[in-house]
Amino acid sequence: MLGLGRKHRGKRTVLLGVLASICFVWAAIDRFDIPAKEMARLFGYSVMGVLLTMLLAALCMAVVIALKTLYRKFKTPAQAQDSQG
Repeated sequence: MLGLGRKHRGKRTVLLGVLASICFVWAAIDRFDIPAKEMARLFGYSVMGVLLTMLLAALCMAVVIALKTLYRKFKTPAQAQDSQG
C-alpha cells in the first residue's frame, strides 16, 4: 500500500492518520454543516490540550530526574556498596 515497505511503515501510519483526520474535518464542515470557524476553534482547543499534556509530561520527568539525583546524592555508604556489588 502506498509503495512503502517495512522501513517506512510508521510514516505510512502517520500519513493515513493525518488523511483520516482531514476527511473527518471535511465531513463535519460539508456534510453536517458545522461552521468552519467552530472547527477552527475546536482545533485550537485540541492544540492547547496537546501542549498542556506535553508540559505536564515534561514536569513529571523533571520531578523524576530531580528525585533520582537526590537519591544518588544522599545514598548511604551501605546502599552505595550494595549497588556496586
